[in-house]
Amino acid sequence: MQTGGYTSTNCTDNEVPLATSAECVDTINYDALNARVLQAIDNEKERVALAELFKTSKYDKSGWKVISFSSQETSGEGSNGLASQIIDGDANTYWHSQWQGTQAKYPHYFVIDMQKIQSIGGFEFTMSGGANRYIKAYDIYVSDDNTTWQKVISDNGAPNQQTFQVRLDSVVNARYIKLVIRDGRATDGCFVRLNELDVVSGNVAVPVQQPSANNVANAQLSAILNNQNLDLILPFEGEKQVAVRLYSTNGICIFNGNFLASKYISIPMPQLVAGTYIVEAVCNEGSSSAMIIKK
Repeated sequence: MQTGGYTSTNCTDNEVPLATSAECVDTINYDALNARVLQAIDNEKERVALAELFKTSKYDKSGWKVISFSSQETSGEGSNGLASQIIDGDANTYWHSQWQGTQAKYPHYFVIDMQKIQSIGGFEFTMSGGANRYIKAYDIYVSDDNTTWQKVISDNGAPNQQTFQVRLDSVVNARYIKLVIRDGRATDGCFVRLNELDVVSGNVAVPVQQPSANNVANAQLSAILNNQNLDLILPFEGEKQVAVRLYSTNGICIFNGNFLASKYISIPMPQLVAGTYIVEAVCNEGSSSAMIIKK
């Protein structure tokens, strides 16, 4: 691609002229392209960071029970097909909707008892059998008592892929989870195959951004690990005091400090081990969060 200068008018047996006259070519402005490339890089960084956060935030499902379900295939899938296999922690086993004898119709559903109230920030689905057995439309409900239910997710177009993740808009606390599969991608019947439903802790939920009245809308906390320091750029201005908290992926607060208002804060973190963390800055009129990864 020519950037400035003149185009070639040379014509030989092996060359075709780019122009019939030696006219000056204007320099091409790459700003828009560069912006798109940088945005793509940022999007990929965010995707990788979120995938790591999901990976380290999954709850151990030992002791969990599927206490109710619509159907399961007990004979046609060999050692697979059972509802309990969506929480057995083995991505190689799977539940399949019933097809032997009677073909189960939509909706398919499961009720899972986590045995205690947990902080929930999202879910991860793992499927198999190809797109013809994937989930397409589903709802997720949560409950404290298996009686009163709150819908937290409703999706009519789940990603057409083997594994996908979904984050909640805010953290919910619940003991019971109900997954309702309203539709699938199968073209030969109401068939769905689900290997695992994983639940991740509340720190995965989309951080609630509540900037102070003195700040512009949608401002965010910027957090960077610089050697052994945690450097913050705060979105708050004009506040007397700001509380900074650092949480591990299992929700444990490992740092809690108060600082006089300043646009920039640098906090020594010499003992911080490798992992994913959530930084939260809180003032009188709002809060903001950011995710960091220590390598």
